[in-house]
Amino acid sequence: MSTMFRRRLTRWQAETERADLAELYAVARPGGQETADQEAFLRRLVDHDLGQPEFDMILAGDPRPAGCVWGFRVDAENAWWTAYAEPPVAPDVFVVAGLLVAPRSRRQGVAVGLVQQMLSRTRAPLALAPVEADDALAHASYGAWGWTPGGPLTPSDGSPPLRTWTLADPSRRTF
Repeated sequence: MSTMFRRRLTRWQAETERADLAELYAVARPGGQETADQEAFLRRLVDHDLGQPEFDMILAGDPRPAGCVWGFRVDAENAWWTAYAEPPVAPDVFVVAGLLVAPRSRRQGVAVGLVQQMLSRTRAPLALAPVEADDALAHASYGAWGWTPGGPLTPSDGSPPLRTWTLADPSRRTF
């Protein structure tokens, strides 16, 4: 096993690394993904997530990308909430918008290390992780890390509801 490094990416670096991030997305998703799914992932990341306040991204590698986490802080007035029908009352949260780990790097502490490092800098009193309802691995991971299951978060565009996980006082927590 090689040495795993983690590095924080600026918005510009994240956009520059888009091909590697799309490839990581493809291998990290169950069963792999079609090119169209990779393109939709990149559109959401570049057009939406990168522009959020306090955007943060950490990439792990060995040296190939092995994992990645990104998120941002949202308050009650943030336009991010408008993408959801009946969003929860959350005046100030840090959203863990995405977490990807390549299968070759799973069960080595990569995911938890990435999430912990990212949350260590937030000042938000609550972290929120929206997860696809059928992502059993993510649900098991957040549960094992001490996050609390929350209610559904239903996209306004008619996409399937997401299941949420929350963590109080995220900057002071270790999993």
